[in-house]
Amino acid sequence: LAWHPKNEILGITLEVKGRCYYYPYNLETKKWENRLLVDVEKITSWSYSDDGLFMLFSGFKNGQSDIFLYSFLSHSYQNLTNDFYDDYNPIFINHQKQIVFSSNRKKDSLFLKDDFMHADPQKKYDLFLYQYAKKDTALLRVTDTPYADDIAPQRVSEQEIIYLSDDNGIMNRYLAKFDSTISKIDTSIHYMYYAITDALTDRAYSILEQNYVPSTNTVADISLKDGVKRIYFTPLHRLYMPEIMQTK
Repeated sequence: LAWHPKNEILGITLEVKGRCYYYPYNLETKKWENRLLVDVEKITSWSYSDDGLFMLFSGFKNGQSDIFLYSFLSHSYQNLTNDFYDDYNPIFINHQKQIVFSSNRKKDSLFLKDDFMHADPQKKYDLFLYQYAKKDTALLRVTDTPYADDIAPQRVSEQEIIYLSDDNGIMNRYLAKFDSTISKIDTSIHYMYYAITDALTDRAYSILEQNYVPSTNTVADISLKDGVKRIYFTPLHRLYMPEIMQTK
């Protein structure tokens, strides 16, 4: 369930008899449409692109969990992370130039050709950044927590996201800030991208879900406390995050 960027369409994805459909509801015409996503077995999360021309989603095809980009104009999709490893929760950042997603891959690259017998996935999930505009198969590892799951990223700004992690044993909210620095200069300037992360909450009860509301700079989340799911609304406070200094 998601609102189109123009706020004229409410989008819904449904799984019916093993097939996945996208249902847009037009608020002006009050009419439903339906589009079949051919060969997609399951959609686990999705969102609209900023321009409203694409649907970015994680889903299963041939029993494999990957990141896909569906075009509303061509009614077709492309597989962005076609390999054995599990990929979830993709979001666009930086004006649709980059995609952040959660994955259990060990290597910081895409299209790994490890087969079932030789693949060696991590037991936990980290966050990765894909340079979608450049189609660069080398990924930036945003988090590196061997004993924690880092999941559910949400865009806060074009260079910041929040996500959930159980790095301290309980699912809390963290902030990641992206930046770049000059790595070398030859015939052109080369940049190195990096991410700084820090904890925003230190709760005694795990956060199960979260959603950021930009208009009020508020995070709505669901936590399980005393056996009951409770909804909390919290202003997003960014902690001071020191810059990474270049070394000669």
